[in-house]
Parts: sequence; structure tokens; C-alpha cells
Amino acid sequence: MNITMSVRPDPRVIRMWITGDVDLLEPCDVAISRRCLSLTRCATTVHVDLAGITFGGSALIHYLFALARRAEPGALHVHGAHGLVRAVIDHAFLAEVAMIHDDPVDGTGDLSAESLMLSAEPGTGRCGHSLCRGA
Repeated sequence: MNITMSVRPDPRVIRMWITGDVDLLEPCDVAISRRCLSLTRCATTVHVDLAGITFGGSALIHYLFALARRAEPGALHVHGAHGLVRAVIDHAFLAEVAMIHDDPVDGTGDLSAESLMLSAEPGTGRCGHSLCRGA
């Protein structure tokens, strides 16, 4: 799982791009998701782009509902879900707590001075971020 977050130009509006497999079985993935949840505490609006997800099941849905609980009512926007990921979102009734959009999030998920990227090393579940050390 890779997560890129942008909080510029307005720190109350977070743009998040999630890519790869979202199964949250690796300790590093769990640490990354918790860290990103903590960063959304002050946000009034959270946009999450799911276009780059290759697998997303119950762990993804659980994470999106956790984001919805942290955001103000109606402030979670889910973008770009397609195929099986979109079907899972529809069956979980995520639209009751989030706005669902077919289009991707405006901007890019590229790492820049204005964004934070957290990711696990493919196949290892380990990364060099301090939040993952010891995991």
C-alpha cells in the first residue's frame, strides 16, 4: 500500500492518493494508515483517490469508514474507484457517509515539497519511516 497526502495550499483540505493492494496485513501498512488517520484530525474536507488501487476489500472499506468518522459530516469525498473496488464500495453503502465521484482527485499524487508519501517496500512490509521502525 502506498499513500500520498497533500495538504497544500489549504491545510484543512487533504488530498490523499492510495495505490497498490490495500489489505493492511503488514504491520507497516497498519502504522501508515494510522499515521494518515491522525493527520486528518484538523481537516474539514478529505478527498481520497482510489484509481490506483489494485486490490481493496474489507480493510479498505474499514479505512474509508474510519476517515468518514474523523471528517465533518459530508466532508469525505471518494474519487476514481473502478471495477471490483467500486462494487465493494457500493455494497458497503459507503455513499451514506461519503460523496462518491467517478473522476480522480484534482492534482497529482506525486511526491513533492507539498506532500507526504508513506509506503511499504514491496513484498517486505517494511519501510524506513520512523513511524514503522520496530514494526
